[in-house]
Amino acid sequence: MKNNNIHNFIGISIGKGASDDSGIAVIDSKDELIRIDKAYSIDELKLIIDNLSGKSNSIICIDMPEYYEMLNGKWRIESKHYKCFNLEPDDNLSDWKYRYSDRGTGLYKDLLDKNYRVYRYDSDYTKTILNIHSYMKDRSPAGCKFLQLNIKEKLGIKNLPSNMMPISVLDAILGAYTAKIIASGTKDEDYHFNAEHKDIQIVSIK
Repeated sequence: MKNNNIHNFIGISIGKGASDDSGIAVIDSKDELIRIDKAYSIDELKLIIDNLSGKSNSIICIDMPEYYEMLNGKWRIESKHYKCFNLEPDDNLSDWKYRYSDRGTGLYKDLLDKNYRVYRYDSDYTKTILNIHSYMKDRSPAGCKFLQLNIKEKLGIKNLPSNMMPISVLDAILGAYTAKIIASGTKDEDYHFNAEHKDIQIVSIK
């Protein structure tokens, strides 16, 4: 893409359920974190986005939350972050797309209709690609601390607060980082579209 007119990169994580918080993070072209926030509903998230400055010169990446209630037994096991041996390749990947919830689809389409540059990404897959997946329990203090340290040290994101950040915000930072790769990189070299859900392509860095 390599668009020099993009100045801000916005990541949005979507809570897996109505009781889960969503996060938003904005970084600039110097990898400096310039805003973070949390929301407890899609409407609250929309209000935060509406009040963001510089959206017209931004790329927005919205996370794909997993829908655990729709997972079959296999995916419930494999969604846990363990390094399992798989001696035989699994060619039946048709159920893979059913891991995703539809939460955030309306927000994505609303932003598209407003002519924003918006994509969807998978924060869990991004952690795997970047090799920053925590081996601690998801959302635990130790897991959040591990991820926050890796975002600072491995990704070079500056201005992270010294106190521990919630996982929703950390996942949103990964979306902002993905947006920056899209703006500065080349398709199929630095990022690609590796999946699709409900006719929406899901972007991944490489």
